[in-house]
Amino acid sequence: MNRKSVRLQLTSFLLLLITLCLFAARPAHATSTSWARWLLDITFPDNKLDTQLIIQVGHTTSSGKKVVDAQQSFAVNCQTVGNPLIQNEAATFDGSSYFQCAVPSIQQKVRQMPGHLIIPSSCDSKQPFVAGVLTVEDNPVQWNPDNPIFHRDDIQFATPFNSTTQQAQITVTFNQASAESSSFTPSSTTNSVLAIYNKTGQTSYAPAFTVDGNSLTSSPTTLNGTIPLSTLESTVYVGYSPVSGKYFEGSFSTLLVDPVCIGQG
Repeated sequence: MNRKSVRLQLTSFLLLLITLCLFAARPAHATSTSWARWLLDITFPDNKLDTQLIIQVGHTTSSGKKVVDAQQSFAVNCQTVGNPLIQNEAATFDGSSYFQCAVPSIQQKVRQMPGHLIIPSSCDSKQPFVAGVLTVEDNPVQWNPDNPIFHRDDIQFATPFNSTTQQAQITVTFNQASAESSSFTPSSTTNSVLAIYNKTGQTSYAPAFTVDGNSLTSSPTTLNGTIPLSTLESTVYVGYSPVSGKYFEGSFSTLLVDPVCIGQG
């Protein structure tokens, strides 16, 4: 299966997942409630980095139905550090390169969209997930316990690799809610990975991980508490963690970070 087919299948699956999250049954409301949600989509069409901040604004009807009133995509300005190789609509990171992206204020962008909704400086994640099509370098220049792919102050995603066992894991953090998967053997081509926090209660989640459709176990198996994430301007690092000072070694063609973060106005 070629890379474009994999990407189309992943995109179709994620759109279905987003739709299910948005239109899941909710208790009836006395009046209509306005809301906004956002996500980050990173791809490499025509072998060029394309980072998009996608925002939806809408309302919940008195019967509990969620209606999307408007959706806009905003190009995110990114700087290249080092020399990541971009070819075949994917970027390969050599352990010394990354992208640094300036994400604009989501709060401000929402206010400029139809309805001019004013949302708080943070929103609560409902069913956050990170998904991508990637490879993990099986002969890293320098092994490190992080192998960070995505870093924002309140969102991190990584695929630590053990060069001794030739096994990788998936780790993800939304705010301070962190979980890691059991180990898997990276493919010599690409892996489609998904890390999602399934909501099991008002403030409880069950982390779940899949690689190429196969489920991995999670540690811990449950997380409790709300997961507020910033809607203010932020800096995103792709392929690097400014906290650990470590770099990602591998490649990816698609990365979608969707906290399913609903800000109500």
